[in-house]
Amino acid sequence: MSTAKFEVEKFSGRNDFGLWRLKMKAILMQQGLWDILNAGNASDEELDVIEEARRRDMQYKAYSTLILNLTDRVLREVSKEETATGVWAKLESLYMTKSLANRLHLKQKLLTFKITEGKSLLEQLEEFGKCIDDLKNIDEEIKEEDKALMLLNSLPKSYEHFNDAIVLGRESKICYEEVYSALKLKNSQKSTAKPLDPAAESLYLKNAGKGLKKKYQKGQEKSGQGPEGRKETRSCHYCGKPGHLKKTCFAWKRKQEQERGGGAETADVTQEVEGPEALNVLAGAAIEEFWIMDSGCTFHIWNDQTCEVKGIGDINLKVLDGSIKILTGVRYIPKIKRNLISLGLLESKGCSFNSESGVLRVMKNSRVILEARRKNSLYYLMAETLTGSVNSAQSSNLDFWHARLGHVGEKGIRQLEKQGAIEVSDSEGLKKYEPCILGKAKKLPFPSGRNTSTGPFMYAHSNLWGPSQVESLSGGKYFMSIIDDYSRKVWVYILKDKSQVLIRFQE
Repeated sequence: MSTAKFEVEKFSGRNDFGLWRLKMKAILMQQGLWDILNAGNASDEELDVIEEARRRDMQYKAYSTLILNLTDRVLREVSKEETATGVWAKLESLYMTKSLANRLHLKQKLLTFKITEGKSLLEQLEEFGKCIDDLKNIDEEIKEEDKALMLLNSLPKSYEHFNDAIVLGRESKICYEEVYSALKLKNSQKSTAKPLDPAAESLYLKNAGKGLKKKYQKGQEKSGQGPEGRKETRSCHYCGKPGHLKKTCFAWKRKQEQERGGGAETADVTQEVEGPEALNVLAGAAIEEFWIMDSGCTFHIWNDQTCEVKGIGDINLKVLDGSIKILTGVRYIPKIKRNLISLGLLESKGCSFNSESGVLRVMKNSRVILEARRKNSLYYLMAETLTGSVNSAQSSNLDFWHARLGHVGEKGIRQLEKQGAIEVSDSEGLKKYEPCILGKAKKLPFPSGRNTSTGPFMYAHSNLWGPSQVESLSGGKYFMSIIDDYSRKVWVYILKDKSQVLIRFQE
């Protein structure tokens, strides 16, 4: 019978002694040498069974196996031991001490263990399991329920709803292995799908009635009302109907979308906002691409509390065939973390639904306008959210450019305006700022130079350069130039020392 060869990383004192001990135990048992290490716990009758020669042979083999699987640093610590039993006991006393201080340290490490976001969840779960194994190696057992609760308490705040689902969704005891497996499954799902905000995993929605009508009046200007909630009395210049302007006209918007997107259609969810309509729940600062087709949503409460509607607008959705669908009257509620589309409101606007083979189709006039696929008992809309760009207009008066250009004067701003570099929106003068006046440092321009010499040597310019690090062939370190202002004649002198300057001038 052939024997398989197993390689175990040498124990260096820095790697996990508990795992190394377990692997070495398996190798010794596979080689039939474990009995000699475990002989200290055996009775006299059991020891008599092992012959003296066989015991000695097993000691040698076990001793050599242990020694060859230790690094030099650890080997020095056990070098005085001459038997396998002594080496094993020495290693346990050094790296698996059962003292009170070590036991309290391991318990404190386990109780204060926290899983942090940004790091690998699997690595942190392995670290938590190592804390439990270390306590088990020193004969400190922890109940299954306690281990599960400690693992749940170590989760970050983003796992709050996962925690509630585990604790409140069970009537019997909580098992550590089940919590461990559920966390690994959740981690694998996150790695294969786009992560969703966990704050909406256990979202509880309840109809709030008409009591929230005042809360979503912000943003109703798009639905035909003025900025103060007054009904628009002017007529639209596009369709001619009273009650709204061209910029909020649905017919005008539909025409613009058709010209830009090649046949964009509207889902016709709302006309004017009178009550609960389609609901858009945006997660964070960016629009999520996930839209859930919800058969029970209209206008909601989250956690039995009112959620404030920040505004109402339209959302453009690009579906699989490339056409663009428009959801009108969509509510923006930052506190709720999902994008929901009300099937009930779509049905009230003449749409019908058909669900088959995991696909939900929304039809109007016998034509499919939206499709959603089932995933984890929810129907996700197969569409892409189109986000628009916003151009910001800002007044560019003199005061604005004065502050933007480092408190430049009005004359400088007007000069830049003439050159076409900037645009100034008003013609009023620049206001007087006291800090600018107090901190003004004005410097007059240098006067233009005038040549007043009328003959040679009346006015001369002199320059002295040096010392040079490299001397000339004659030992000079300086050179001096003299220029006659009238004739512009130049004289150059090589000097060994600065004291020769006056002599050259006199020459």
